[in-house]
Amino acid sequence: MFTPASKLYNLKYLDRSHPSRHIIGTIGTGTSIQLRVYDHDREQIELLEPGEFDWYFSQDNMCTGKTIDDHHSPCPERRRVGKFSQCASCALPEIPKQACIFEPKCKGEMCEVRFCSKEHVVYLAFFNDLMKIGMTGRDRVGRRMLEQGADAYSVVAITPNRFESRRLEKDLGRGLELRQAYRNKQVLETMTQPFDKESVDRQFGETRNYLEDRYDLHPTELTYFRESGTTTLDDLPELIDVPGRHRGRFVGAYGKFFVYEADGMKALLTGDIVGRFLLDVMEG
Repeated sequence: MFTPASKLYNLKYLDRSHPSRHIIGTIGTGTSIQLRVYDHDREQIELLEPGEFDWYFSQDNMCTGKTIDDHHSPCPERRRVGKFSQCASCALPEIPKQACIFEPKCKGEMCEVRFCSKEHVVYLAFFNDLMKIGMTGRDRVGRRMLEQGADAYSVVAITPNRFESRRLEKDLGRGLELRQAYRNKQVLETMTQPFDKESVDRQFGETRNYLEDRYDLHPTELTYFRESGTTTLDDLPELIDVPGRHRGRFVGAYGKFFVYEADGMKALLTGDIVGRFLLDVMEG
């Protein structure tokens, strides 16, 4: 069950104007997930495993601060954030300019940050038979595919830094007329459809030939995360906004979706959970 935040102001558990439990990240293996929650009252991190749950998520996303060697420092300003989980100050020194995450401005020589200067890859990812192009650090490509919920992927090229990878990603995207992202509902729909390995193999073969002939690039063989003919989800979940009350039974973490059952299948964007304050209604 989902109840919008706007309809919850009369519930007594919302009388706590400053909830202490702040979701600062997630840990996942396969379809399991744990929420990393910082308790401001106890000044410690706890891991919260969903099962049967009844949670309220705050309206605002707040900076998650920073964690170094298991020591967490909350954001001293408790700043509201948007597309990033950290404010610009807490992202320092690892990420001097957050805008560079999407559009790097140099090859790492301006800030000398390893995030930009380390090797990156450009990849092709498939969501059933939907193909997209992307880029990520070479040391985390497999993890990135699992985060996105890809069914198969191939590494197209290895580049010396993030700037070159982004440049190549845009160039190939234009040449191949490939998207860099799909709408969340489209990705959820592919999870309920039988995996069309034949279509994926055909698209990949045509694209690989084009890349070899036009760009002299040699993509790796496809790595698969789903078997031919199988579905990831039996029913299409309804994508729900995170702020507000959610109660039900956790089904699994699939790519970037937190899926649960409550009068039908529901899904939350896991990335949008991070940064919210949490009230566990079952605890009173």
